[in-house]
Amino acid sequence: MKIGFSVVGNSRVAQTIKLVRLGDFLNLKSCLEDALTYFKN
Repeated sequence: MKIGFSVVGNSRVAQTIKLVRLGDFLNLKSCLEDALTYFKN
């Protein structure tokens, strides 16, 4: 089951998210803050 979410940004941001498959990753996180914290560590 795919969980829908929205990301605020321009087309380049959307393209980058698709490029690194971040969309699939974010579906595994409860919130965007958790996802960003993961990348900062």
